[in-house]
Amino acid sequence: MLISLRSKGASWVVKILFGLLIVSFGFWGIPETFRHFQSVPVAATVGGTSITADDLRRTFEYTMKNLERRTGKPLDPELVRQLALADKTLDGMIEPALIEAYATDLGMAVPDDLLEKAIKSIPSLRDSGGNFSPEALDNYLRARGWTQADFATSTRRDVLTYQFLRAITAGVQVPRSLTDTLYAYRSEQRTAQTVAIPDSTIVDVPTPDDAAIAQFHKDNPDRYQAPEYRAITLVRLDPEDYAKKYAISDDAVQKEYDSRLSEFQVPERRAIVQVVAICGGGQ
Repeated sequence: MLISLRSKGASWVVKILFGLLIVSFGFWGIPETFRHFQSVPVAATVGGTSITADDLRRTFEYTMKNLERRTGKPLDPELVRQLALADKTLDGMIEPALIEAYATDLGMAVPDDLLEKAIKSIPSLRDSGGNFSPEALDNYLRARGWTQADFATSTRRDVLTYQFLRAITAGVQVPRSLTDTLYAYRSEQRTAQTVAIPDSTIVDVPTPDDAAIAQFHKDNPDRYQAPEYRAITLVRLDPEDYAKKYAISDDAVQKEYDSRLSEFQVPERRAIVQVVAICGGGQ
C-alpha cells in the first residue's frame, strides 16, 4: 500500500488532497496547539503565589456542593449572589496564602515527613480500623477535583499556617469577660410561637362610623402624630475670614489704639505691708 501511495504521490490529485489536509491542520490543529501556551487567568496573587481562576472555580464548586448537601436542596443563584459566596471563597483562599507567604519569609517550612504524618492523621482519610485509607484519599481528591500534588500543597499550607498561628498565640489568654460575652452571644437562643391567621377567616367586619373613628383616634394619638422638627439658620462669623479681606495700616491701628486708650490701661496699684510696734514706757 505504501508503494502504491508513493507511486501516486506525484499525481496532481494527490497533491491537492495533501494541500487540503495541510490547510485543515492550519485551521484546526495549530490554534489548539498554541492554546496551551496562553497565560492562565489569575484571580489573585499573594506574594509569589498565584490563585488561578481554575483553583477558585474548583474550591467554589466544592463549597457549593457542601452547602447543598447540608441544606438538602440546590442553592438559588440569586441567594448565592446576595451572600457573596464567590467573594468569601476567594477571601478564604487569600488568608492562608498570606500567612504562608509571611511564614516563608521568616524561614518556616514543613518537611516531607511531617507532611506525610499530617496527611495520615486526617480522620476522614482513615478506614474503620483507624488506618490510613488510599481509597478514602482518592474519593476526596475526586470530590475536590484535585490531584495528589494539589492536595499535598494545600495540606502543607494548612500545617504551616497552624504552626505559625500557634507560635504567635502560645501563652495568650483571652480575658474572661470577653469569652463570656462571646459565649453568651453565640449560644443565645430564642423560643418563638407564631399564630397564622388567614385572611379568609376574617369576614363580616363592620364598617366603623364617625364616632368610632374619632374615639379610636383619641385613644391612639401617638400613631397619628409625626415627630416635631425645628429649622435653624446658622450664621458663622469668623474674624480670621474677614481679616484676610482688609489691609489695615500701622497708623490706623495706632489711631484706634489712642482713641480707646482707656480700655487698655489698668490703674497702678501698690501693696503696703504695715507693722505696728508698741514700745514700752508709752513711747
